[in-house]
Amino acid sequence: SFFISIFFFSSRRRHTRFLPVSWARRCVQETGVSTGAIKANLKRLDSSVQNVLATKPFVDFKPIYEYTSQEISSIPNKDSYDVVVTGDTSDVEVILKEFRNVKWVHNLYAGCESILKSPTLKDNKEITLTRAKNVSNIPLAEFSVGSSLFFLRNFTFFEKLKRNRQWHARVPLPFLNRKTVAVFGYGAIGQEVGRQFKQGFQTRVIAVDRNTDKLPPYADEVTTMANIKQVAAQSDIIVNVLPSTPATQKVFNKEIFDACKKGAVFVNIGRGMTVNEDDLMEALISDKLLGAGLDVTDNEPINSTSKWYDEKLQDKILLTLHSQDEQSEGFEFRAKIFEENVMRFAKGEELINVVDKVSGLSLIHI
Repeated sequence: SFFISIFFFSSRRRHTRFLPVSWARRCVQETGVSTGAIKANLKRLDSSVQNVLATKPFVDFKPIYEYTSQEISSIPNKDSYDVVVTGDTSDVEVILKEFRNVKWVHNLYAGCESILKSPTLKDNKEITLTRAKNVSNIPLAEFSVGSSLFFLRNFTFFEKLKRNRQWHARVPLPFLNRKTVAVFGYGAIGQEVGRQFKQGFQTRVIAVDRNTDKLPPYADEVTTMANIKQVAAQSDIIVNVLPSTPATQKVFNKEIFDACKKGAVFVNIGRGMTVNEDDLMEALISDKLLGAGLDVTDNEPINSTSKWYDEKLQDKILLTLHSQDEQSEGFEFRAKIFEENVMRFAKGEELINVVDKVSGLSLIHI
């Protein structure tokens, strides 16, 4: 079964959005989130998209929810559908097999690793994939700064004292000011991370990126992943913003954590697959790393028996369950990115935020 909305263009262009109920059920089973809450969230996003399209005189739209696979196959005139609007889900394959004239798939989120599991999407050169970008830059950067302060200023220690109604003698705490921060993946999010650390705390920022032709904004140095060990060895804070690609799988592993400064803080706002989590846990438990701020994990949602809930790790991790990219304005921002491409598609113009379906990275930057 699917949550689905279908947008009808009077110019014969019809736009579809869906997210699978199977994902919602998994959330219910493993996290306790109610299906009703997930439906409400989806409808809010759908409403934001509709509010944008309602201002376009050439668009007539009709939302449809909770289609089963059988009902999808029975929808008439499937050859007249041009565009699929979805979240990052591999179940787009079900739609693309039925709607064979689709020319554009738009992902309302930034991550594309699941949607690119669709063979039809990857193999069909006639289908363009676009995604939302620059929606989560500020909140994810704020989480990176907040996680660093959380561990450096030992907030967990003082929270325990408060709960136990205890007073403790003053303890020396390190500054964040003027520390060295390495940002792995220096795109739009990475640059915002660099900006907040640089402007707020006068840190030295090392940008690790594919493009080293010129020094990027807010960075004191730029280098490539070939120097990951050397960068880790000199960094007080490591912020991982890397996407999930074949080249980034488990790049943060024992070899890299062993090379880190003792007492460094690791922050992951990229993708969980880029980290060997057993190696990270070992580095935390052994006190090689001071702590880890994790908004993402390898397997999501994590269940109640996950190693991340081990008692030995509780003072060493800040775990925020892939929530830090959301903000009250987030749905509207995603809808506006979609709106820009709707206008371009209607005019036959080149779309923005196009994704390379091989690497999963953006081809066109805004």
